[in-house]
Amino acid sequence: MKAILSLMLILFPSLRLGQAIRGYERLSDRVNITLPEGTLSICPLTDDAVRIKFLKAADVQLPELVFTQGFRTPGFTVSDSPSRLEVRLRNMVVALDKQDAKLSFEDSSGKVFLSEKAGTRRLIPDSVMGEPCFVAEQSFASPADEYLFGLGQFQDGHCNVRNVTRKLTQVNSQISLPFVYSSKGYGLLWHQYGLTEYNPADNVVALQKQNQSNDGTNKTAEVTTTSGTQKISQRQSLYTGKFTVPEDGVYSIFLNLGDMDNRQYVVIDGKPCIDITNFWLPPTADALVQLLKGE
Repeated sequence: MKAILSLMLILFPSLRLGQAIRGYERLSDRVNITLPEGTLSICPLTDDAVRIKFLKAADVQLPELVFTQGFRTPGFTVSDSPSRLEVRLRNMVVALDKQDAKLSFEDSSGKVFLSEKAGTRRLIPDSVMGEPCFVAEQSFASPADEYLFGLGQFQDGHCNVRNVTRKLTQVNSQISLPFVYSSKGYGLLWHQYGLTEYNPADNVVALQKQNQSNDGTNKTAEVTTTSGTQKISQRQSLYTGKFTVPEDGVYSIFLNLGDMDNRQYVVIDGKPCIDITNFWLPPTADALVQLLKGE
């Protein structure tokens, strides 16, 4: 889903009591829904594919780097009821709950295969290098029996990426793709050109550097940079830290070294949970770990 800006004319500007939507407009290639916080666009692409846009204010035409070939908008119908608004394609239905503005996606039989978590569609004002932008967030419900695949080529060994934390960066030995495919039979493309964090970590543990490796070695490796090929040091160091686990359970541990290296080794309470060695490793790695309550 692409976080862009737009301003649209609305056919029904009145706000009904207890409803999250102010009105909608059906166009030839989309349905624009006016919400208090912006405009939500449902854009059919094929009989079983749809593009969702959330527009905060004025529409900004960004270069199209993904959908580079033209397509013909498929036939679709719009149904309006007191509780929800439906955009129906031949093989799927996109439904908007009028109470909380949550989207759900159904197959032709009416079975829901994907739904948003209410209140998680956000555009938060921010800036990068002095330029104004937005941080885009979106969360979806995922049942316990679902398997999610994709996101590109990583070295952390995870095939099922459900609950795994990943930063989608392109570096030597790592290719990131903002696409997941579900065992439920749907695919989701996060069509957003900024840096993306998938299942972002919600707690930070600052690690303190203890000492550098004392084995006398100081490995170097050649790196391709914008300034040409350069040699950098790969001397290993030891870092320690403490954190508190609120309850017993499986937790996602996300290691962020900040730069590429050749060794990623994380031990919690004497048990290794990340242990990867390679000539080139990306700055981040993840593990799902069973932890007990306590420090």
